[in-house]
Amino acid sequence: MAVGTAGMVLTPSSGASCDSFHGCPTMADRNRTYALAQMCALRRWPEQSATARACAAMGVGTSLDAPEQSGERAYCGFGSPRARAWLGGVHRAADGCAIVLFTVIVGSSDTLAPFPADEHSGGAETVCAIALVDAPQLAAGANATRALPTFDTGPPSWRRVALPAERISASPGRTAHAFKASMLALFPRAEWVVYADAKTVLRLPPRALVRRLAALTALPLIVFQHPWNTSPELEAHYSRVRVRFQRRPAWRQDVADITRAEARYRKEGAYNNQPGMLDAFVVAQQRAPAAAMLAGRTRATGHEPPTPRAVLQAFECAWFCEIWLLSMSEQVSFYYTLDTLGARRHSFVVPTALYNRNELDKLGKRQQWFDVQKHTA
Repeated sequence: MAVGTAGMVLTPSSGASCDSFHGCPTMADRNRTYALAQMCALRRWPEQSATARACAAMGVGTSLDAPEQSGERAYCGFGSPRARAWLGGVHRAADGCAIVLFTVIVGSSDTLAPFPADEHSGGAETVCAIALVDAPQLAAGANATRALPTFDTGPPSWRRVALPAERISASPGRTAHAFKASMLALFPRAEWVVYADAKTVLRLPPRALVRRLAALTALPLIVFQHPWNTSPELEAHYSRVRVRFQRRPAWRQDVADITRAEARYRKEGAYNNQPGMLDAFVVAQQRAPAAAMLAGRTRATGHEPPTPRAVLQAFECAWFCEIWLLSMSEQVSFYYTLDTLGARRHSFVVPTALYNRNELDKLGKRQQWFDVQKHTA
């Protein structure tokens, strides 16, 4: 099923111009990616079928690097040899990491927040904390980590990995969020990946956080319920407010892009029947297949469900397209992508009652299970 409105000629926003790193995608590439992603997230196809081969080829290394075949390919970013060489460096930095906690910082608006170390070093999983940072953040080193006197154990250090030296987009937000939407491309060998915005303070060690999430669900994609925004319209509004307030480079284009994407989503009817806003300030992926879950899904639907990695790859490619071609506001496009692909059945939403926010702290409710704070000063 193709995505888009018949008769409309759509082009990328000026904030997502062609570059030598991610390539030169068009809205036609975005629509084709969604059509394929919907199929890949639906079910597991017979191994020799054309759909199965297309789903298997989806991902990094297939993004517009062969123009004569681009009509059959999804767009997932990293469409140049230089981009894939840079990815190889990230893969080496995360080699042997079973659990990856990661974040992205572009510009000076954020600093790295510490997180508690495991009280006991035991456990088969190797945990790595990796921050993709630009040159100023890399030069700042440990001085760019906030000191928060909240932990009884010394926080482990972040492993800083330099972002590509060339400017990928005029918008720092678009640059950062495009990497945020590429967890599988960045860390393909990890069993768990947890993204946390730099404004977020985790008050559980990463291994403990992952174990609690695994106890809740076997689904591959885990996201948190938005603590206060109840609609995508409100999220789009507050996104514009934040961008205007921060006044980072290309902020006017970012505001225009958010408005443009909002109008497109509304025209597609994407704002109808929303069961609550999701929040992408923390996003977790668990990639090991759960036999019981897969068997249950097969009985319920009559066909074998896609593997966790197939679902995550389809979701990431489609989400990347929204960020790169429409708007840097990854919050709005996150729920849009999830719903358009019919992928909510592959995701678990952690309700606000299970995690700690500043607002709950003010009410004296300090027993939330996940104990994370959003936008902690």
